[in-house]
Amino acid sequence: MSSPSRRMCIAFLAMSLFSIAVLEAATSDGNVVLRMKWLPQAQFAGYYVALEKGFYADEGIPKVQLESMPVQNAVMEPLFDGRIDFCVDWLPNAIIHRDQGREIVCLMQLFQKSSLMFVAHRDFGIRSIGDLQGKPVQVGMNETGEMSRLFLKRQGVEPELIPYGSSLSPFLRKAVVAVSATTYNEYHMLIEGGMRPEDLVTMLPGDLGFDYPEDGLYCMKETFHKHPELCRKVVRASLRGWAFALEPKNERETIDIIMKQTAEAKHITNDNHQTWMLRKIREFVIHRVGRNPTKWGELSKQDYEHTVELLKQSEAIAHSVPFEEFFISLP
Repeated sequence: MSSPSRRMCIAFLAMSLFSIAVLEAATSDGNVVLRMKWLPQAQFAGYYVALEKGFYADEGIPKVQLESMPVQNAVMEPLFDGRIDFCVDWLPNAIIHRDQGREIVCLMQLFQKSSLMFVAHRDFGIRSIGDLQGKPVQVGMNETGEMSRLFLKRQGVEPELIPYGSSLSPFLRKAVVAVSATTYNEYHMLIEGGMRPEDLVTMLPGDLGFDYPEDGLYCMKETFHKHPELCRKVVRASLRGWAFALEPKNERETIDIIMKQTAEAKHITNDNHQTWMLRKIREFVIHRVGRNPTKWGELSKQDYEHTVELLKQSEAIAHSVPFEEFFISLP
C-alpha cells in the first residue's frame, strides 16, 4: 500500500474510532444530552419541567442537558455523529431521515396530530386552499414550510411562495395573502400583532386528510441497543414531566419554569403567548389517546403508515421501514 493510501486509511480509522468514542462518552456514564427542535417554549414544557423538578435525577440519571437550537432543519444532524443522545423532532422529518439511511428510532410519540395551518386575509377573498393559486403566500424556512410545500403539491395548488424566518410582518402588512403557520404558535403571534380572528380565514390541511403526528423523542438505533435502560429512564421521566406540565392546576408553575428557560436563552416571548401555547399543546398530546398520561407517548401503526403514504405521494421519500423497526414501545 502506498504511503498516501496508508495515511488515508489511518485517518479514516481514526475518524471512525472518534465517532464511536463520542457516542460512548455521551451515554456510558448515564449523562445525556437531549436537544429540542427550537428555542425554549411551551412546545417542550414537559422536558423542562422534568429537569427543573428533578424527575430525570429520580430515575438515576446523573445529568441531563437540554439543548435548544434556533435552526430547526438541522435538529437531528448532531444525533447522527453522536454529539447528542436524544432529540425532539417531527415524525415526517424522522421518516425522511430513515429513508436516507439514518438508523434512528422513535422512543416516544407525544404530539398525535398536525398543527399545520394556513391563515389568510378574509378581505382578499380567500376561502379555500384552491384560492391560493398564483397568489403570494409566506411559508417558513423550516419543517412547517416544507410540509406546507408538500401539502400544496399534493393539492395541485401553486402559489407564489415567499420564504420567511421568524418575521410575520409581510402578512401583517398585507404584502402576502396568506401564511403557513402552526395553531399553537404563529397564529397566536398574529393575534398578538393586532389581527382580529374575524378578519382571518384559517385552513387546516388535516381537515383534507393531510394529518400526521409531530413532536416525538428520537435516538439512534445503536444507542437504544447499547443503553436500553437509559432510554426507558429518559422516556419515563419525560412523560412524568409532561403529565405535570399539562395538568391544569400546575399551569402557573409550568409557565414560570418555561419563562425561566426563555430568559436564560434570551428568547423574546411573553407569559400570555406561552400560556396559549401550553393549552393548545394539551390538545395535541391527548388527541385520540385521551387524558390518561399512561396512554401518552405511543405511536399507532395506522398513523405511522398514513404519514409514510403522505410522504410517498408527495415524493418526499421512496422507501420506508416497517413500523416495528421504527417505533420502540417502552414500558
